[in-house]
Amino acid sequence: MANEAEKKMKHVILEKEAGRVVIDEEVVAKVAAIAAADTEGVISLGDNLVREQIPKLSRGALAKAVKVEIENNEVTVYLSINIDFGYSIPKTSAKVQERVEMNVENMIGYKVRQVNIKIAGVVMKA
Repeated sequence: MANEAEKKMKHVILEKEAGRVVIDEEVVAKVAAIAAADTEGVISLGDNLVREQIPKLSRGALAKAVKVEIENNEVTVYLSINIDFGYSIPKTSAKVQERVEMNVENMIGYKVRQVNIKIAGVVMKA
């Protein structure tokens, strides 16, 4: 059973005579998370995860802020973000969607079907 779950988490993104490239869903989630965290107006993801923490996060910790579903070489992303007070939530969210889509498509090669965003909070910088 664990083997079947593990297979679902890995996806072939390139297959050639010389070999194939397999990517884990966690990598796709990290690409999406970093793209979102790098967007102006985004303070943090989920439970206050900042950009510098993302590459070091385990799958479980990352799952609180970002989730990806991959089906037929298409990605659906679910993000939880915290917005900097004073920024337009609709405009910032649209920028996040654009950045995530661009980065996932450029880096992974899969089409992004949707980027769904939950606003977890509004934060004032200290």
